[in-house]
Amino acid sequence: ASIAFAEADQDLCFSTLGHALKSLEYTMYGFVPEGSWVESNDYWGVTVECMVKIMSALENSFDTDFNFGNYQGFENTCRFYASMGSSNGMLAWADGTADSSGVSHQVFSYFAKRYNQKDIAQLRRYNIEGSYKKISYTTPGIMDVLYYTPDSSMDDMKNMPKMTATHGFESVAFHEDYTDPDSFFFAAHAGLSTYYHDHNDGGSFGFDMMGVRWATDIGKNNYNSGVANNVLYRKRTEGHNTLT
Repeated sequence: ASIAFAEADQDLCFSTLGHALKSLEYTMYGFVPEGSWVESNDYWGVTVECMVKIMSALENSFDTDFNFGNYQGFENTCRFYASMGSSNGMLAWADGTADSSGVSHQVFSYFAKRYNQKDIAQLRRYNIEGSYKKISYTTPGIMDVLYYTPDSSMDDMKNMPKMTATHGFESVAFHEDYTDPDSFFFAAHAGLSTYYHDHNDGGSFGFDMMGVRWATDIGKNNYNSGVANNVLYRKRTEGHNTLT
């Protein structure tokens, strides 16, 4: 809104914009150092989509995103997200949704175009086309149209890292194959338990083999349950694959 109405009141609009950009720095710290996001797989999508929309607006209006896209770790955040899921679905952490079909997100298309990440572009296309055998297709978004990468291929998807590790969130993931539902997959995180939407799930893990998810996480609870966080089963260690 500050950009749209800047001609009407430059002092107010640019002052507001300056404060808004300053506040966004606190958000970007959450991706340091390797692109992980501790709030959950669901809130990763909310946060990154908002940042991409903001950065796109800045780029189109000022021909710069004021270096938000160069923050440490941000370039790799889609690969982090992809590492926490398999062709059998996502592994939830914190207030996330377990075993959902959302193994990709429309922001993948923006990152693929901006950072020349054809592996991410192909993973997104694979998900949209419904090529995963065990999970349903995902609905394309406007970013998939605006930032479409036409020349990605399955060979690019094979270049996805087989092992991914991050600090801060302390995640580790191993993929035998990103497209084969019968392949081996393991992911875990030590995590932080003092963050927004956190659970006592440090050490929780997921495990796939032979087309079956043998260990998973049940994910978030109803926010309106009226029960204190330290009582909710899904937020306690007993509700996760970790030590109690």
